[in-house]
Amino acid sequence: MRSWRGVPGRARTTFAVLAVAELAVMAAASGLAAALARTPPPTVSQAAPAPVSLRLPGFVDLLSSWKPDALWIFLCAGALFLYAAGVRRVRNGGGHWPGYRAGLWVAGVALLFLVTNGGLRVYQEYLISAHVTTQMLLVAVVPLLLVPGAPLTLARLGAAPRQDGTIGGAEALLLILRPVMSASSAPYMAAAGLAAVLAALYYTPLLEYSSRTQFGYQAMAMLALLSGCLFTASLARATHGGPGSSLPSRLATLGAVAALYAAHGWALAQQADQLPDSRRQEWLITVGQPWDQPVLAVVEPAGMAMWIIAAGTLLGAAAAVLSTSRQRRDPVARHRSGTERDHNLVMSSEP
Repeated sequence: MRSWRGVPGRARTTFAVLAVAELAVMAAASGLAAALARTPPPTVSQAAPAPVSLRLPGFVDLLSSWKPDALWIFLCAGALFLYAAGVRRVRNGGGHWPGYRAGLWVAGVALLFLVTNGGLRVYQEYLISAHVTTQMLLVAVVPLLLVPGAPLTLARLGAAPRQDGTIGGAEALLLILRPVMSASSAPYMAAAGLAAVLAALYYTPLLEYSSRTQFGYQAMAMLALLSGCLFTASLARATHGGPGSSLPSRLATLGAVAALYAAHGWALAQQADQLPDSRRQEWLITVGQPWDQPVLAVVEPAGMAMWIIAAGTLLGAAAAVLSTSRQRRDPVARHRSGTERDHNLVMSSEP
């Protein structure tokens, strides 16, 4: 082994520099290790995922969403089939049935199908505006299409009465419908029934029950549709005489119904902050919904929907009342034949 003294001076200097540098690196590493040992581990902060905010459904969503309901599919299909069978029987018997009445009936059944199976059926469980629109279409719009179709007149013409004293289709129809049609023969009586139905639909537990359960929805839809049809039919029957058949009486009835809709629409528009606690509906607040707006934010459009639909249908009904009133004053129209009268907008319970 060579001694340190035997190493040249330049080599000894290089070795000393390397040794000092190595010791410096080792000291730095030791100090860094000690410092890291005393430092707590870093906290990993992860940003919370942003909540998914979905927009409120629009018109396209209402048309593209479906929730098939077996009961209403069956009722709509049955209504179309029976009406077509009645028209065929009348025409095969040598009679005539206006095509526009059949067209109105088909349009009414189609709208009924869309309301009870389409997007409104889906969103009425979450949005009070969709719930109100559903009820108003069933109460006011669908009857304006179904009643001019005159299904009872068609049934009376198509079902021949039996002469042996037994009960057939025509007799059973009159037996079932005569009490109801007689009780609502006057427009003001049917309007009072409509007011009672609206109160039951909006200010009783039926509102919450119909939005959350299948049976409740069926009861609400049936009640709304029947009350609307009875009121519309009472206006039609009043054109042929009877209580409340005068023009001022029918217009006053329409005015009262307009005031009724206006009051209910105002109550819905003020639901968020002005109705007493006894008239607040808990389901408007507690129902789960995925949209970025609270349910109460869409209460005011519910009132506006009621006003718009009611205004349109009542104006149409008033125009029809004025038109039939002018026809009654026409001497040619007053002396029409009995066969032509069978095709009038008649829903009476007379045989």
